[in-house]
Amino acid sequence: MNETAEAMHEMRGSTVHEARNAWVVARPWLAWPIATALLCLLLAFLGAVNSYQLDLTTRLIFWGSLFAVAVLLAIGIEAVLLRARFSLSPVWRWLAIFSVSLAAAMTPVAYIANSLGGWAPLSMIPIHFANSLIISLAFVGLRIGLGRMLAESGETSSRLPQTSSLMERLPPALRSAKLQAIEAEGHYIRVHTDLGSEMVLMRLGDAIAETGTVQGAQVHRSWWVARDAVARDTRKDGKVVLELAGGQEVPVSRTRAKELREAGWL
Repeated sequence: MNETAEAMHEMRGSTVHEARNAWVVARPWLAWPIATALLCLLLAFLGAVNSYQLDLTTRLIFWGSLFAVAVLLAIGIEAVLLRARFSLSPVWRWLAIFSVSLAAAMTPVAYIANSLGGWAPLSMIPIHFANSLIISLAFVGLRIGLGRMLAESGETSSRLPQTSSLMERLPPALRSAKLQAIEAEGHYIRVHTDLGSEMVLMRLGDAIAETGTVQGAQVHRSWWVARDAVARDTRKDGKVVLELAGGQEVPVSRTRAKELREAGWL
């Protein structure tokens, strides 16, 4: 009994952990441009870092050019940190490492941008780094905040009823359950839900076609998994394994692992 309670607590903790970190995969193609536009306009209108000496149009061009470089560097740094499986928690550590890395990358850019009329003294480099660090903290912090907002909006939409004709093949007691995974077993499939599982005589490909609006992916030749059923991913014997909210462990093929990583699952 205690072991079951501990397992449920650990599983719930993993799910909460994943939910808190959902911001990093929540439409980054939207979060970064919004953060870039907001901060660029703000700094241009304020005339930050002595740019108030320029007219508004020139300031917009100046900050727009800097942020065009900054956002490309930021996306690259984020990709490197994620590929290195750098921990997203606590968020302040992610913010600090990310911001320092971005500031270091932007310092030469800022130095060159401020040396267009003639090379600035090298003694200005620490000042450019300090300014870049402050702006990077705001930039990355804004991206995290926007990511969380987008993740929450995604969770809200995911709470809407998801229809699947596959569920109609299950016993009445399971038809209103939440689809978690489909497992191929010979000529049958086993449909895993949050209320239990049931065997159905059909091919995996046909079953996947009947998942309807439920978001998911085939992760192995014998498995299909719903996106929101994944509690976390681990490695066993060098292979990726998905741990589902129901406790099942699902193997991921090497080919599928690459696709899932690109899609932000891993």
